[in-house]
Parts: sequence; C-alpha cells; structure tokens
Amino acid sequence: NDIYANEWSQLQNYFMPQMKLIRKTRIGSKYKREYSKPMTPYDRIMAEPTISSEVKARLKRQYDNLNPFALKEALDRKVNRFFKLVNFKPIRNAS
Repeated sequence: NDIYANEWSQLQNYFMPQMKLIRKTRIGSKYKREYSKPMTPYDRIMAEPTISSEVKARLKRQYDNLNPFALKEALDRKVNRFFKLVNFKPIRNAS
C-alpha cells in the first residue's frame, strides 16, 4: 500500500504518458481504435479548462517538488525490500 500510495502513483500520474481510447468503430468483423496522443494524467488535468486554477496551482507545486529519478530509486528500493520479505523462509525446529 505504501509503494502504491507514494512513489508508484506519483510516477504514473506525473511522468508516465498514457494513450486514451477516443473512439472505437466497428468495420465488418473488426474494430478500428483511435487513441489520443500520449499525455500524462497531470498534463491532461492542466489542459482541462474546467479544472479550477487553485487545483492546478496545487498540482503544479507538487510537480515542481518531484524528482522522477529519486522516485524511481525509492520505488526500486521498496520493491526489492518487499521481495526479500516475501522470499524469507523462517527456519523450522526439527522436532
């Protein structure tokens, strides 16, 4: 939960561009899909005119304080620590 709530979500929302499905049209037995240009969720919010300027300013301050390389490094450390815990096998008493 900690990994997702902090490093993962910040990397995904601020630095990982994603394509969104705009339209799906059926042509015979196949579908033609049209996607938007890749943008981060942060960029989509900043481009949306209906979002208030207070929300945009708060997100901009948060974005300015983020370092994607430090986030990735912290994410890798936490994931490695998690997998070490999962692979940990306690020694059983021979009885």
